[in-house]
Amino acid sequence: MEVAHFCVSRGVAIFIEMNIISEMNRIKDIQNRIQKLTGDELDELREWLQTFSKDSAGIDGCVEIANREKGEKGRKGEKGVKGEKARNREIQLAGEVELETNSPKSEPSSKDLKHVALYTDGACLGNPGPGGYAAILDFNGHRKEISGGFKWTTNNRMELMAAIAGLEAIKEPCRVTLYTDSQYVQKAMDLGWAKQWRAKGWRTSSKQPAKNIDLWKRLLAICEKHEVKFKWVRGHAGHPENERCDEISTEIAARENLPEEKIVDVKDADDFL
Repeated sequence: MEVAHFCVSRGVAIFIEMNIISEMNRIKDIQNRIQKLTGDELDELREWLQTFSKDSAGIDGCVEIANREKGEKGRKGEKGVKGEKARNREIQLAGEVELETNSPKSEPSSKDLKHVALYTDGACLGNPGPGGYAAILDFNGHRKEISGGFKWTTNNRMELMAAIAGLEAIKEPCRVTLYTDSQYVQKAMDLGWAKQWRAKGWRTSSKQPAKNIDLWKRLLAICEKHEVKFKWVRGHAGHPENERCDEISTEIAARENLPEEKIVDVKDADDFL
């Protein structure tokens, strides 16, 4: 029979394949394909088997096996889906309980923190000599001025003291934008130099002893409490708050009978001034 010249249906194609191919590994494939046949196609396949096959019951056996496997797969699939959904729900519920009972209370994010603008400046007459510092805190239009001074100090120490005094006056964790005209302070904090000095036992990159260690310790410690961003502003350039801080610190540095500055954790104060 020359089947190559005919356009045959799916049922006919399966009949031909069943009679030509005898390998056991093709039986499963044939059964799967039988499952997809319509009723008319199954009847057509039976007619071909009855006409050309010695065992006309072969197709019924294949259909029975295929239908039985299809039903078992359906039941297993249904149970599998239900079981998977149940397991997922158990996992979800367990996760919810664990979150409710074991999760620590989340810390407030930076968006929840109040924002404070802090303006600072320091002055020293002679450097070293008498000096003063000033800070202005601004929270939603509410302003507070802080100031102080010492009989014998340096300009850098007064710039540091202005930042320290302003930050220590803030009683709760806040986001702080600190404005300073001291690149010594701004770069050491913003670029991480002060932390590097601390990590190296208070030695600079040139392995020399860092200066003003006592004040750097205080500044680093208070910055752990807040989220602080240091911004540099040019001094004597018409910035209102910077001009006000300069005015206050200069006036204090010119006062008589200023207190002596107490330098803590420094063996030889002169080496750090």
